[in-house]
Amino acid sequence: LKHELAMVQQRVSRLKDGHGQLQQEAVACRNQLNAAEKAAEMARTEEQKASLEYQAYMETMEKRHVDVEGSLCEALRRNCCLARQLISAQEASAVGEKRLE
Repeated sequence: LKHELAMVQQRVSRLKDGHGQLQQEAVACRNQLNAAEKAAEMARTEEQKASLEYQAYMETMEKRHVDVEGSLCEALRRNCCLARQLISAQEASAVGEKRLE
């Protein structure tokens, strides 16, 4: 009976040791899970930040595009005005040359 009791106590001791190891593994797994969740949250935050930065960049580029189009239209208007003035001057010059003939 004493021998059986000793074996049972030894078995209980091994189970407790195994339980302790399992608890340590569970704590390690929980810590790894917490670290992974924090890393995932940081990645989501970085992704949101990058998305906002990209959106701001695209808005800036769109504004620049509109500004460039506006400048181009203004330059074309000015060019047309100068072309009309040149044509008028050439016509006036041609009329003056005909009078001299």
